[in-house]
Amino acid sequence: MYERPITGSSMSMRHSATHGASIAGGQTVGVGLLVRLRSHTRWIIVSTIAALVLVATPAFAGVPASEPSGCNTVATNGWYYSCWVSNISADPDRISDFSTAIQTVLSYNWQSNDNPSGIDGYFGTNSYNGTKQFQTNHSISSDGIVGQTTWNYLQQDLDYTRQSNSGGYAYLPVENSSGFYFRERTTTGVWDVWRLKGGSWGWVRIDRWRS
Repeated sequence: MYERPITGSSMSMRHSATHGASIAGGQTVGVGLLVRLRSHTRWIIVSTIAALVLVATPAFAGVPASEPSGCNTVATNGWYYSCWVSNISADPDRISDFSTAIQTVLSYNWQSNDNPSGIDGYFGTNSYNGTKQFQTNHSISSDGIVGQTTWNYLQQDLDYTRQSNSGGYAYLPVENSSGFYFRERTTTGVWDVWRLKGGSWGWVRIDRWRS
């Protein structure tokens, strides 16, 4: 058990090498007690700092700091709710078909200055720079992270005026493309992207994995 620190507005202390310290009211505090009090104070400070660090650190350090804990790991209905994508090396969405979808939109929208120079599902330097330019083009915060607002604007770059419905899917092109690169399952709201996979084109689900 530790001794409770002594408090009081009128407290005064004098240190003595042999007799300890004298405080108001004639009470004497020994040197050993002062050492224990100081040690306990240091322990409280260190423990407080450690607790603050734990609170400030995300549960998984690889995700962007402000990413909602309940984000969608699969693109469903509005892309706004999808998990965030960044070029942080430990981000689980950096190498994924989330990245494929982002690169597809950036490759085929009207703005040519945000092109990521390829569609491979790897959110690297080119995708980061393309995203920053895309954000600048849309007058939103340019941090190179695909968060809620950026996801929303990416989805808005699909051309809904040319939507085609068939076999339970709504097929949508990007605004400056002739092909249909996205489709949404009408019953579940789950999105797919048209991707080159294993030497041939096919539909893959837009999610945090790269199939």
